[in-house]
Amino acid sequence: MECKTAEQGAAISIWSATSPQLEGKGGIYFMDYDIADYIPEGSSHKGIKYP
Repeated sequence: MECKTAEQGAAISIWSATSPQLEGKGGIYFMDYDIADYIPEGSSHKGIKYP
């Protein structure tokens, strides 16, 4: 996993606070400057096991 610069790290916060794409939505997780995919309970993703 590569580290992000301060600007890159702040970009997702700015985008998520101002994006019309997220209007009226809540409880969303973000990954690499986009909405993260939903991972169902009990599945694994990139070697990580979720309960």
